[in-house]
This record gives sequence, C-alpha cells and structure tokens, in this order.
Amino acid sequence: MKQFYLFILAVCSAIYSYAADVTVYYVNANSWASVYAYVWNDTKDLYPWPGKPMQKVADRQCSKGAVYSYTFSDEYSNIIFNNDDGMQTTDMLFDATRPYYSNGIWYAALSDIELDSDIPAERVYYLIGEFNNWNINTAKPFVKKGSNMTVKMDKLKGSFKILADRAWVVNFGAVTDSVPTISLGKTYAMESWGENLLLDEEEYADVTLQLTVKDDEHATLQFVSGSKTKAVHASTGYYVIGDFNEWNLETAIPFKKSGKSLTASIPELTGNFKVIKDHAWTVNFGAATEHIALTPGNAYQLTKDGKNMQLGADYKNVTLMLIEGDKMTLYFVSGVKQE
Repeated sequence: MKQFYLFILAVCSAIYSYAADVTVYYVNANSWASVYAYVWNDTKDLYPWPGKPMQKVADRQCSKGAVYSYTFSDEYSNIIFNNDDGMQTTDMLFDATRPYYSNGIWYAALSDIELDSDIPAERVYYLIGEFNNWNINTAKPFVKKGSNMTVKMDKLKGSFKILADRAWVVNFGAVTDSVPTISLGKTYAMESWGENLLLDEEEYADVTLQLTVKDDEHATLQFVSGSKTKAVHASTGYYVIGDFNEWNLETAIPFKKSGKSLTASIPELTGNFKVIKDHAWTVNFGAATEHIALTPGNAYQLTKDGKNMQLGADYKNVTLMLIEGDKMTLYFVSGVKQE
C-alpha cells in the first residue's frame, strides 16, 4: 500500500510540476502603438485573438526599439506578435533558449540584437498568393542577382502579393484602391500594405517577375516574361472568418453573389468575427469601434482593418449580406437566437 501512495504522489508531482512559466520579449522595431502576444497550442488558445497586451520593460533597453515582455505557461508552444490593427508576424514556435524577437529573428540575449544593429539583415522577398493558397511557408522566394531580384514560376494565376522575410510585417501590393490587372511586359509601382495584385484574367506559364525595392514602403514589379495558357477568372470573393471556425482561412465561409449584393449563410455564429478578402488577411474589414453588438435587421458600415465584430447573442442559421462600394456595409439579415 505504501508503494501505491508513493506512486500516486509521484504522478501528482509530475502533473503539478509540468507547467512552468516562460517569458518572451518583443523588440518593437516597427514602432507599433501597442504590442499583443497571441499564444496557443494544438488544443487551445491562451486568450482569443489578438491575445493579451505585452508590457513595456523599463529596465531592458535596445537601440532597435522598446522592449516588451509577456509571461505564460510553457504548455503553450505557438505565438504571433501583432498590433491589433492589421499588422502581425507569421505563426511561430517558441524556443525558450531564444526568448528575444526582433525583425523576424529570435535571439538568446538583447546583446546579440545590439551586435547586429549596425549591420541590418538583408531582407528576402517572397511571392505569395492564390497559386499557393496564401501559405507563408510555401511562398516562392525571389533570387537576387546583382541589383535585380527575380522569381520564376512554372504557372501563375489569380491574385498575389510580395512578402518580406515570410511575414506580413512588410509586404507590397498595388498603390490604387481598385485591383489592377498585371499585363505582360509592363512595370507596376507598389506600396506597403497595398491591394492584392491580379493577373489580367489569364493563367500564365513560364513566368518571370522582377522586383525592385526602394525601401520598406515602395517597390516596383515588372512582368518580364510568360505565355498565356487558359482563361481563369481569379477569385475576388469575400469570406466570414472568426471564433466559429477557429479563424481558419481554409474553412472561412464565402459570400455568394446575389444581385448587387453578396450573402453568406453560417450554420452557427458565435463570438468574434471579421470579413476577409481572397482567403488572406491583407484585405480585411471590421467595425470602426470596439464592442459593437450586431442585431438582426440592422446594417453596419465596415472599416478596412477594423475591430472584430460580434453578434448581440449566439445565433444559428445566420444570413449576412455584404454590399460593396466606397463604404462597405454589412447587413444582419436573419438568424435564430440561441437560448
């Protein structure tokens, strides 16, 4: 019997000693007004998106930016830093031996970051879009030769953008509000956080694109070569994404064309949600202010990169209508309130 109690004691000790606190640090090189840490593991989130605000650390200084910290249990392994205003890093695994994050790199100590302060890391640029389902991990890198950067694709279709360092912190798109069509042999100006670029309703084979980056705000893209294959109208659809589908881009619910408006039918809508374009976060819409509770029969003006929206209660069989225009409008058509 004594051995049994010792065994139970050992098991309980293992359980209660399993979780330990870890602290991560974010060096705010992007000068975000606020810094959030969104933390999760394979089974749960620590807090809903955007996570919790990180705290500025007064006794830790870095020439690249203010230092922020966040402490959580080591049972959580994944983290995204964001500013709760449309900018974020990519999904990352946390390594306790390198707790300091700055400009796409994890460091073991602040002093390591300072050593790089006079030698800025050269960015690597990537092509990302419908051709790879907007997957950061499979984005196609541009290859640098001299002052030029080029990427070659066997096939390219639909909408796309340019990323730096496999993260959304620095990205380039069209400088106009309307989506431009990219044609063979032409050069296009791009700006930071611009609109998605779009091929001229054709699929191309043997594509070569040439990128010239002026700074983190401006770049140009030249469609050097390629051959048309078949017509494929690129998707420019809108989708509903939120707590109801764990913010999964692949399972976001599409709006379908209905006259001059778009409608989405959601079996069960609970918690926070937003409207995104083209299965990506580059163009997304939300409320202008926080804590707006949507109710049936009412219309709401949307704001680009706005706040998360939420219904006034949990609803089943929800129908939402999206009206495009200079002012995007979301209409809560119908739904069955859950008691």
